[in-house]
Amino acid sequence: MGVPFDEETSDGRKCKTTVTMEGDDKIITNQIAQKSGEKDTKIIREFTDEGIKVQMICEDVTSVQFFTRV
Repeated sequence: MGVPFDEETSDGRKCKTTVTMEGDDKIITNQIAQKSGEKDTKIIREFTDEGIKVQMICEDVTSVQFFTRV
């Protein structure tokens, strides 16, 4: 946690990725693109008794999904 590492994303971007935790229920992944012109992304995962809320942020666009526990 908190240590940057090299990653190739599923869409082929090479990123410097850092994963951190806020409290006991939130994991934040920051992917910084290494090639000029490619996008950085931030993924926030919040865990609750009901499920997982996932926010994926790229520039001014945010996608929010919720996965319910069964």
